[in-house]
Amino acid sequence: MSRILVTGAGGPVGRHLVADLLARGHAVTGLHHRAPPPRPAGDRHRCLQADLRRPLDPAVEADWVVHAAAVTHLDPSLTASDYARTNVDGALHLARHVERGGIRGVIFLSTLSVYGSIAAACLREDEEPRSPNLYGRTKRLAEEILLDLPADRDVLCLRLPGIAGPGDFRAWIGQALLALRDGRPVTLANADRPFNNLLEVGELGRLVDHVVREGAGGQHVVNAAATAPEPLGEILARMRTLCGSRARLVDQGRRQPSYWIDTGRLERVTGFRPAPTRIQVARFVHANPRPRDSADPTALPASA
Repeated sequence: MSRILVTGAGGPVGRHLVADLLARGHAVTGLHHRAPPPRPAGDRHRCLQADLRRPLDPAVEADWVVHAAAVTHLDPSLTASDYARTNVDGALHLARHVERGGIRGVIFLSTLSVYGSIAAACLREDEEPRSPNLYGRTKRLAEEILLDLPADRDVLCLRLPGIAGPGDFRAWIGQALLALRDGRPVTLANADRPFNNLLEVGELGRLVDHVVREGAGGQHVVNAAATAPEPLGEILARMRTLCGSRARLVDQGRRQPSYWIDTGRLERVTGFRPAPTRIQVARFVHANPRPRDSADPTALPASA
């Protein structure tokens, strides 16, 4: 059993990680930005309210930190100052807390947005950034801050695609599922191109648990995604079958660049191989047995 501090524990990813890590036998402290935090779920669960834009209380102890707290591009009202204070200052305060405490390592939930506009057909970690947005730039800077920690602290920066989880329809796959279950047509581009641009939240939990138990073997930046890419059209057709939909899939052909994600470095560094795309997609569909409203049910992207 490890003691794990999860920042952003009230967010759509953090709350699932907390539950998953508790189920795997760890002692978890969830750090919540908003007060009051929720009631603990058991003896191994603590809930604390704290603002990472300020230094953390030295009394907050852990063996590992999973840094999931962030502001993202999904909120159009955010300013450059908002991104800097939360994503950059938050990483600085966390790094200082890790350095002065007995914390073994940090798993940072970064993002593929650090790359900006992706031109490569196969995305690897050495891809040069092309005009990343504020979210991507501040997450990249947070990576650099955490990688500056002393060499005896493990740091694993996970550059993540869209996270697929129960009740979370923000990523393209969630919008597609809502449309399929409503019987609405799903318009897509690049239907014949390989795709693995997702990570199911339970698979992320398995990855975190593996790293906490086995270590990260140093300080690394890796892409994380499903393995065994499949054509996007086949993925959507399988989702349609799984949810019993008769919705049309409208293929617009190859209209814009597309890419698949190479997870080879993740596998070499950690020894963890994520589940194949088809399995993770099926888990996501089965985790959402009924359609739920989205903020804009007509806002299905034309492509993934």
